[in-house]
Amino acid sequence: FTVEVSPHVPSRAYVAGHRMLLGDYKPYAYVTEDYGQTWRSITDGIPEGDFALTIREDVVQPGLLYLGTEKRVWVSFNNGRSWRSLQQNMPIVQIADIASTREDIAIATHGRSFYIMYDVAPLRALARTNGEVAPVALFPPNPAERAVERGASIYYYLSQPADSVTLEFLDEQGNVIRTFTGTSADSAGPAQGGGGRFAGGDTRPSTKAGLNRFLWDMRYPGFTDFEGMIMWAAGNRGPMAVPGTYQVRLTANGQTQTQPLEIRMDPRLEGEVTIEDLRERHELAMQVLERVSEANEAVILSRDVKAQVDDRLAKTDVAQIEEVGQRVKTKISDVEGRIYQVRNQSSQDPLNYPIMLNNKLASLLALIERGEYRPTDQMYEVFESLSGRLDEELNALNLIIATDLAELNRLLEQNGLEQVRAEQKGKVTT
Repeated sequence: FTVEVSPHVPSRAYVAGHRMLLGDYKPYAYVTEDYGQTWRSITDGIPEGDFALTIREDVVQPGLLYLGTEKRVWVSFNNGRSWRSLQQNMPIVQIADIASTREDIAIATHGRSFYIMYDVAPLRALARTNGEVAPVALFPPNPAERAVERGASIYYYLSQPADSVTLEFLDEQGNVIRTFTGTSADSAGPAQGGGGRFAGGDTRPSTKAGLNRFLWDMRYPGFTDFEGMIMWAAGNRGPMAVPGTYQVRLTANGQTQTQPLEIRMDPRLEGEVTIEDLRERHELAMQVLERVSEANEAVILSRDVKAQVDDRLAKTDVAQIEEVGQRVKTKISDVEGRIYQVRNQSSQDPLNYPIMLNNKLASLLALIERGEYRPTDQMYEVFESLSGRLDEELNALNLIIATDLAELNRLLEQNGLEQVRAEQKGKVTT
């Protein structure tokens, strides 16, 4: 038999045992609330023939019990007054022991090794409502630790499939920093994003009925990218959120619910790194991210302008328009080629061709985000240098738009053709 002393109530204890060797296969489990003076049977819902072997109370949530029997694991949300199967994807197997931890439960079996149920926050939430759950429910998430966990686990329940599910993550000021949306037409999983080597992508929340899990990587949105972009050692991931209190907001089936979400610093760095260090890292990373987006937006603009020029040239045979149009394309291509390595066609091409400005900035962003420490002086120096060079290229692009493209547009207008539309990029002057 097993004796479990409650980690929450001093007068409470549990006992689980069996009389299998005497030919009695009934489950036996009891609880006392008065230091053993009286005992109450707590086996309602356990079928006869599935005898009990071990019982444990959750270390976080009082009254949440786990019972190991000859065939499976059971859970009680009401201190043993009723039980539900927690077998999930486990085989029919004898449960030798159960251990409850701050976030998970570990299960030892007879002959089938160990099983771990990660993140039992939903079970703890159900125990607080006596096992009842609303048609749409966003469960309180466990705190997430930077650099230790892959992300913050968000659990939500839908009694019916949803046409769409939206999860929003808000900072301490209530500003939305990340939004994820899944629809019934989508399959939960990676969405297209990034491109090229080390590319990442967002994840769509599931719209299926039942308990759903979403993993937020605790990062802000990545930089602006473009179709076919290939860069080296620079995945499109936004900066990681600074430790603090955030919010997660679920919208599904006409209902909206919000829960607080705590992001913690890596506990292994306590005494070595401060929140101020990580906040400084975040601020620099956001500045670099903005500059990468500006560089990529300049590439997008360059390609859009060249495509428009080609369209106009195909509609006229005026020699002067042809001459000025080709000049515009050549000058813009020169700027584009200094911002982005246009010869990259495959993920390995950056080994053959020089790394250009947007890739250098994106690689700097990746280096800033690589370690849990404040940015080095060299990082600031490199950023200042690359940022200045980017300003020069944006300035050159703006000058082309203000002069050469303006000349082309005058010719197009004189000949009854639509002008080429373009907006100057960056906070620089011509």
